[in-house]
Amino acid sequence: MCFVGRRGGETLDITYDLTREDYIEYYSYVNHKKGKLAIFNIVFMLIVLFWVLIFVNHNGFDIVGSFFVILIAIALYFLTARIGFTLALTNNGSMIREHFVSIGQQGLTEKIRHRTTIIEWGGVKDVIDYKHSIYFLLDNGDASIVPKRAFSNPEAALKFLRLATTYWTGVE
Repeated sequence: MCFVGRRGGETLDITYDLTREDYIEYYSYVNHKKGKLAIFNIVFMLIVLFWVLIFVNHNGFDIVGSFFVILIAIALYFLTARIGFTLALTNNGSMIREHFVSIGQQGLTEKIRHRTTIIEWGGVKDVIDYKHSIYFLLDNGDASIVPKRAFSNPEAALKFLRLATTYWTGVE
């Protein structure tokens, strides 16, 4: 569902539904492109590797047994990460619903279910055009995700992105 409109030449609005895939893409962007949790992931993997090596040395496994134990440890890491991500989405089910985002000279307005958030452009750290979405990274660590599929065509998404970037850079 999409509505992009202008009111008085100052505002663009869009209404859309976020999906699990939108969050997975955003999670991938934050973790792999921005490196926000890269240090945590490295430390976690080093700790797991350390415990695996202790287990292998204590039980006297050969190379094949060691490789098998390391593969199990890596699989457990990815499984726990996936379960944690799924639980976060499940516990915050209101996130996968209809969203309304409006951009204007004063800032960004986001409406989700029973919550309306107004963010002045000074509270936006970055406006990102990434693959299938536009991200508004906020100064509190949160983000607003606007999937490009919500627009009627790529030109409408680009128009929205350009106006947002113009307003945002005008504040800095």
